[in-house]
Amino acid sequence: QVFGDSTLSQSVTVLPSGDISYPLIGRVHVAGESPEAASKTIAAALKKYVRNPVVTVILAQQGEINVLVLGGVQHTGKYQLTSAARLTDAVAAAGGLAGTAQAYPTAKVTDYSGHLEEVSLQKLYGLGDTSQDIPVTDGSIVYIPSPATIDVEVSGAVDHPGEVEISQGDRLSMAIAKAGNSDAADSD
Repeated sequence: QVFGDSTLSQSVTVLPSGDISYPLIGRVHVAGESPEAASKTIAAALKKYVRNPVVTVILAQQGEINVLVLGGVQHTGKYQLTSAARLTDAVAAAGGLAGTAQAYPTAKVTDYSGHLEEVSLQKLYGLGDTSQDIPVTDGSIVYIPSPATIDVEVSGAVDHPGEVEISQGDRLSMAIAKAGNSDAADSD
């Protein structure tokens, strides 16, 4: 809203680039600004056309962003999240991390402009370091390496002796469980 000039009061949408399109001044970059800071940015741009503009910005609706989550998660895909979403929100939307590995990999997060940031999931999930929980933006791609798979030969008192596939970091008990724990082995 521009005080005293109803023709300049507008409802606008912040584009994925962080810009708004506004009468007289065209595109104005407001990404990451609070409503108060955006008011000052718009007022400064309007000073060329309006004497002492008084601008008020009100957030009417928080937008949603699309984030693509790939790799070592339960359900890869594109997810709609709130614009304030963080890496953990994207992982949770994808059903959480896949596998039972004890060591967490390093995630790669690419934003809309192609900037790549690596995040230690060991620090984030293993140690609770929330500084690793970076924001994601519209068009971000989150890639979490899947745990390496290993083929293990299981023989002896199991239901299905032979080769089973386990993930790196799994315990021996996982291989035995996948081969089927035999009742005969339990009673011996």
